[in-house]
Amino acid sequence: MYIMSYSKDETQSLYLASSEDMFHWKDLNDGAPVLDLRDQGKIIRDPYWFTDSQGLFHLLFTDNWNSITIGHAVSRDLQRFEMKSYISVMGDNSDVANCWAPEVFMDHETREYVLIWSSSFYSKNTDKRISNRIYSCRTVDFISFSEPRKFFDPGYQVIDASVSFKGGIYHMAFKDERGHNSPDSPYCAIRTAISTKANGPYYNISALLTPWRSEGPILVQQDSKFYMFYDSFGDQCYRGIKSSDFKHWTDISDQMEFPRHCKHVCIREYIG
Repeated sequence: MYIMSYSKDETQSLYLASSEDMFHWKDLNDGAPVLDLRDQGKIIRDPYWFTDSQGLFHLLFTDNWNSITIGHAVSRDLQRFEMKSYISVMGDNSDVANCWAPEVFMDHETREYVLIWSSSFYSKNTDKRISNRIYSCRTVDFISFSEPRKFFDPGYQVIDASVSFKGGIYHMAFKDERGHNSPDSPYCAIRTAISTKANGPYYNISALLTPWRSEGPILVQQDSKFYMFYDSFGDQCYRGIKSSDFKHWTDISDQMEFPRHCKHVCIREYIG
């Protein structure tokens, strides 16, 4: 069975859905939010969940549009969540404008968790956000964290990284953010890259693989194939592609029935 975490623009809270095949989904909790933090002045966007070695479920999420922390909650059953902390991943850097779209993957050499997210900075002369890049830090217990470092910088604006490990290679999908979704931008879609090391460098950057105005990719492995699901927000729907070699991709969108209005989903196999 697979579990999807997602949010909605109208509530900015956590929702969960289940699936037997990763394509057809049924909302859990009668379609109501599983975690709602609006009464605490927080939101839940870009929710990412995973299970640690002790069987504890962790949830990481964007906790506000202009926040420089990342929300962290835990659960024993994916029904009741306990807030643990708001992680100050960028320290007290006053130039940081936001911390968005957290994800976690394992460094298979050091056995540390690598926490990645997207951050931009305020321009020195204006209040505009500039320099979107992917950053990272490391932890073994989600209590203590290393200093942040720039994780991926191809020389242009990037956000929304997702990393999946297979065959000694770290495979990454990310959004080319150049143009910031402007109608005259030829970018604003998803590319891939690979590395033999968790920290990179990531290379073999692909051509744009998805339609214009798409973001929030999540990589999932099943039956020796890679699946990439992404928010095609320009078309107001979710789409997907699959590949056996991470180079040649086939569209599978016509096989998908995702929850209505879902945003930035995370899909992981659930072993109860």
